[in-house]
Amino acid sequence: MLNKKLKNNKRNSEEGDVVLKNQQMMVRVQQMKKTAGALSIDDVISSDITISRNLMFTSICYLKLAIAKRCRSNKLERQRFAFALRISRGILRW
Repeated sequence: MLNKKLKNNKRNSEEGDVVLKNQQMMVRVQQMKKTAGALSIDDVISSDITISRNLMFTSICYLKLAIAKRCRSNKLERQRFAFALRISRGILRW
């Protein structure tokens, strides 16, 4: 019983982390939109599309990672999702 509660708490915290990161990224996007006043409308639209695509891809990867952890997937699958996140962020340190 205690073990189930611990697993549920861990699952909820992982999902909460995903939601928090999504909210933080949305705040960054809104800040970028505010500072984009000096740019032309075409620049703003194209940068918004790029940012929203990156945000969507990162959100999907975080969600898949949380699902993979919940389903107790094997180590290689978790590493694949982590590697995809690194690529999407441009962070490739070995």
